[in-house]
Amino acid sequence: MSAFALDPRAGNSVLLVVGNTYQRLSNSEAEYDQTGKYKKYHDWVLFVDVIQGDSSLIANVQFNLHATFQPQTFACTSPVNIILPDGSRVSRFKTRQQSYASFTANIRITGRGGSTFNLVHTLSFEGGGQQQVPVRFTENRPIQDLRMNKMPEDNYGVELELSTSWGVSREQVAQTIQSKAGIDVTIIENYSEAHVPVDCWKIVHDGSITCSPDFPNCTKFELVSPILRGGSGLNQVSNILRAMKDVASDVNKSMGFHVHINVAGMSLQSLIKLCQNFVKYEDAMDTLMPPSRRTGSRESNRFFKSNKLAVGTHLTNEDRHRAIASCNTIEELCNLMNPTGRYYKLNLQNIISNQQRNVAVNNRFVRNYKPTVEFRQHSATTNYAKVSSWVRFCMAMVKNSEKLAAPKSLKSSRGADEQFEFLFEYVIKDRALRSVFVNRREQVANDHSMRVHGDGCCDSCASGRGCSRHHVGFIPR
Repeated sequence: MSAFALDPRAGNSVLLVVGNTYQRLSNSEAEYDQTGKYKKYHDWVLFVDVIQGDSSLIANVQFNLHATFQPQTFACTSPVNIILPDGSRVSRFKTRQQSYASFTANIRITGRGGSTFNLVHTLSFEGGGQQQVPVRFTENRPIQDLRMNKMPEDNYGVELELSTSWGVSREQVAQTIQSKAGIDVTIIENYSEAHVPVDCWKIVHDGSITCSPDFPNCTKFELVSPILRGGSGLNQVSNILRAMKDVASDVNKSMGFHVHINVAGMSLQSLIKLCQNFVKYEDAMDTLMPPSRRTGSRESNRFFKSNKLAVGTHLTNEDRHRAIASCNTIEELCNLMNPTGRYYKLNLQNIISNQQRNVAVNNRFVRNYKPTVEFRQHSATTNYAKVSSWVRFCMAMVKNSEKLAAPKSLKSSRGADEQFEFLFEYVIKDRALRSVFVNRREQVANDHSMRVHGDGCCDSCASGRGCSRHHVGFIPR
């Protein structure tokens, strides 16, 4: 972010430069187009650089390319910071492509107030590319908040470990959700059936969680979603958690919130990139969590061990990158990231363990195949804002790791603050979501704030005190 401050009313402006970079690919590097007739020798980046002013004034940049591109339009919502050869710094909205010929692209810039600005640029394949003279974009409307990126239409699931006070049964929890949210919930009593996929929400027993000392006779359970998809899935989660406000709930350090992201169809190379990004930015992700959910905590050693340390305890990030990249099979990758089982921050065991596993239910075998990666680190919560933000984060990490280039290794001098900025700039690519986690970092860094807001993983829990229960009107975790 630049030092320029936006006036929330109107009249903000930025100075822009439109252009493209260029390099010619060798015959062996160039790939054929979709028709199989022409080789795409021309590798280029079409960009809009903000050279003066605050880049957050721009909501998005759409690049409308030649009709032969599928899709034809590419939208960029999150710029990257670039240092130019002359040493100047710019914020760059861009799309990188290859083509077999030059063409004229249409570019549409949309400001935070909704104003638009249209430009054209003809790709230059001379030298290293070409850029136009600077132009000014002015947002004449009041500034609106940045919106989070659209949730991809991909499958995921959530698991919420919770408890209620004594006297509130699992049946009552299910009935409350059904009556308030209109969503069916089934109760699974038999542990052998707990992981069998069903088409509705379910409440299952979880022997790994414990009651808080203040509420020793609590009702413990795990609330597990069916397969969810895109924004409609988040709406369902919202309805569930809104209904849960009528249930006095309690969370503590033994409980967590897990997210499963579907990776069916992802290649080994894509999974390698995901693991490289996770290990690269694990320290930054620790700063998004309360102390009990970070590497080195007692809970971490039991339920969500460090993938970074699993790959190697005394290695540089470059060494870890190479170790991950050297895996020749998914099994090798899983064993490297999860050498002692599934209790790691990023759990890959579902990819391999469930491919060949059949589960016996009522004397018949049911396919139990969950090609997912599981993010296990987040603290237990019934706060929809936290749940939805973390689901979006996990989904972005998986999908962007898949489609973007392999990450570069991290210099040892990069601290957690720089890692955080790089994580959102180069991987997550969602400025509104970044703002959420900037605030979250500040909250978890202040233990007093954690106590005031009743976080289920505050340090007070470690000294034998449970955190406040949720009643209607209580500030949720």
